[in-house]
Amino acid sequence: MLGPKIDVPVPKRGWIAGGAIRRWFASGEKLSDVDCFFQDEAAFLDYVNSIAQHGAKLVNTHKNATTFDMNDVLVQLIKLKYHTTVDSLLDSFDFTVCQFAWDGTEVYSTPQAVISTLRKHLGVHILTKEFSVDSLRRAFKYCNKGYHPCNGTIQQMASSLRTLTEAEIQQAVEISP
Repeated sequence: MLGPKIDVPVPKRGWIAGGAIRRWFASGEKLSDVDCFFQDEAAFLDYVNSIAQHGAKLVNTHKNATTFDMNDVLVQLIKLKYHTTVDSLLDSFDFTVCQFAWDGTEVYSTPQAVISTLRKHLGVHILTKEFSVDSLRRAFKYCNKGYHPCNGTIQQMASSLRTLTEAEIQQAVEISP
């Protein structure tokens, strides 16, 4: 199967997933940033060592992710949660348009991801209390890229924010990238 044109190696026990693969699917464009996900911490650490040996330069690190610059591509290594299967990974995304992954050989997606991408619809897959403010920030980003939420998406996002206290919202806004 023909895969995306990415100047970054795919993790041996993981995937490149999310918006980068969606952009490749939708337009075939070369990617400027990628998100890597891993099956376990050992795979994460192996990948850090591997790309460091290939000239990747550390940009920043925090508890959920480490970011490198490699060949003018931002490579974000996600360590918030490890996934043992691609299904688990796809199920973890907040918006359906993010449910794309590539293991270096096969491209994976959900039917909803394909439909949402082709229709330019921003649909909610799952919202969590912990990341509802970040999902709202990301929703604005997707709207700027031409994706449109329907009334149901807006209602789901508003409901997820309603469960937060003012202090939780303030804290999430302060730590959101």
